[in-house]
Amino acid sequence: MEQKTNLILLHGALGSMNQFEPLMQELAADFNCHTFNFGGHGGAAFKTNFSIHGFFEELTDFVNLKNLHHAFVFGYSMGGYVALYAELLQPGSFKGIFTLGTKFKWTPESAQNEANYLVPAKMEEKVPDYANYLKQLHGDNWKELVEKTASMMLALGENPLINLHNIAEIEIPLRIGLGDRDKMVSLEETIEIFRSAKNASLMVMAKTPHPFEKVDVTRLAYKIKTFAAKT
Repeated sequence: MEQKTNLILLHGALGSMNQFEPLMQELAADFNCHTFNFGGHGGAAFKTNFSIHGFFEELTDFVNLKNLHHAFVFGYSMGGYVALYAELLQPGSFKGIFTLGTKFKWTPESAQNEANYLVPAKMEEKVPDYANYLKQLHGDNWKELVEKTASMMLALGENPLINLHNIAEIEIPLRIGLGDRDKMVSLEETIEIFRSAKNASLMVMAKTPHPFEKVDVTRLAYKIKTFAAKT
């Protein structure tokens, strides 16, 4: 019996590993799926360093704990950023990385624009349903999580960790994915990264906005399977 391939799934900012349950069901026949919550997400305790580098350290600890070296990675949004950053710092860590909805073009202006939405009191007033959803997803620490996420975005705006130059240092196969209705991530910035990467393919999913809950997981699972099969 052929051994299934290991696949690590990394959630986005303000997300949790529970969001991957439908996708993992679609992938179960082909992959051993592994996932976890980054610090502060999904009820997990906050770690000392709430940042992309801190999440890289958490991912490294998870890989070492589960012996998942050279696994494939699917990273949604921030999860894709963390995976690429990890591969930059530790080349050869993974067999291939598939991102979806990952924002690459961070500037002080774009970061401030995103952070402006991440004010708990404003969210409770303007988007109460989303605020309640975050409370259900993360528990009573959701406000602290939102505030820390805003600070992390502002730090990325001042010092982006992935750019058009260092993405070319990654040797492993990449698939850079985007939903055609994504309002947070532009097609232009996605194409720029794709063209700058050494060993990448581009995927645009039709009728797909940014929120992972809106993604057609059956179609996404097929895209992940074909990417792994060609790698």
